[in-house]
Amino acid sequence: QEVVQTENSYTSQEVSITIETVQTTIDKNLVTYYVADVYVASPDNFKTRLANDKFSYYGAQEPKSLSKAAGAILAVNGDYATVHKNGFIVRNGEVYLSDLNKGVCVMYADGTMETFDQGSYDVNAVLEKNPLHVWSFGPSLLDENGKALEEFNLAKGIGGRHPRCAIGYYEPGHYCFIVVDGRQKHSAGIKIPQLAEIFEELGCKVAYNLDGGGSAVMIIETDKMVAPEHLQQLRAIRGVGKYQGISRHNFFTFLVQQTQLYGFQAALHQIKGLGVQIHFVYHGISSLFPHFPQYSTFPVPMQQRDGSG
Repeated sequence: QEVVQTENSYTSQEVSITIETVQTTIDKNLVTYYVADVYVASPDNFKTRLANDKFSYYGAQEPKSLSKAAGAILAVNGDYATVHKNGFIVRNGEVYLSDLNKGVCVMYADGTMETFDQGSYDVNAVLEKNPLHVWSFGPSLLDENGKALEEFNLAKGIGGRHPRCAIGYYEPGHYCFIVVDGRQKHSAGIKIPQLAEIFEELGCKVAYNLDGGGSAVMIIETDKMVAPEHLQQLRAIRGVGKYQGISRHNFFTFLVQQTQLYGFQAALHQIKGLGVQIHFVYHGISSLFPHFPQYSTFPVPMQQRDGSG
């Protein structure tokens, strides 16, 4: 199948990614952030992966290694998952924790996404709707009308001006990731209300804050996607000006993946007559699944934004 690449985009039958760099001033502070606008043909293109491929307490893995092992085109950090001893955590349809009603972001198997505040939902009711991923960090950033929230119940240390990572949802198959650089001269970082305003301006219906600070990272695999040097390994760095190896809490990574058909895998898992097949890595096991047809209009032309922030 044909893959079209430019210095800041990647388009195929299954995945379309465009990276936008925004440099602006917020509250008299210089800020640089990166918006990855992502279309996927199927939820099977949207995977998560735990550090070291297992749910172990305080598990951590160097982000570039994690991304490469999973075969991702684009990856960002997640939600501090493996420091949770209780809560609600689901990855790739597998339930790891479901014993506490914490604030979460849920992506369902049909590609839809919604967020819940702590105490506002029933865990079993969510499980009955077949969640593909449940992330627990927060806070939610938008109200039910896609408007930026103005009040947030924030844990200590979350509310200041920091590097950020967050996910946004437009409709099934269309998402965005934002990574905000911070704690540096060229980019101070931003506060949660400012992050919410960015997602409102982008037109997202749902947005959710993920682990930020020294854990915020966006990785582009340049053997699959052409990118200028400053986009090859984007990193909201821990205030020291260079990439530092192990991420403190890189517990899982969003993985946006492209078809990779290897002969022995196709022979083991091929499902004939059902269209394009998707290769992904799931707990160390490579599998092939058919392309889901529900996003038949993919790829949709990218939205044009003025980059004003």
